[in-house]
Amino acid sequence: QKASIYAEEALSLMQAHDDDHSGLALSNCLYNCGCLKAAIGHRNEGIDMIQKAVDIDTRRYGEMHHVSRSRIDRLERIQNGEVITVRPYSGKDWRRV
Repeated sequence: QKASIYAEEALSLMQAHDDDHSGLALSNCLYNCGCLKAAIGHRNEGIDMIQKAVDIDTRRYGEMHHVSRSRIDRLERIQNGEVITVRPYSGKDWRRV
């Protein structure tokens, strides 16, 4: 839950200081914050955040880009009831986070 609070603070600061709200950093922050929200039981709020990230990604890269596809797939799984687990970041294990 602490991670979710920090992520939301980062998202708020990013939105307040970013003139271009279609950036990759905003998309990443929305996606990660949404996953955290869904993982701690705030499923609908998490889905909304992930959907916003997907909207940014598809505008920037197109729907078939690997980042867009990955996030769309995750969004659909959450919408279909999959429970999300979030693991702490590990520098050695960055590809599995």
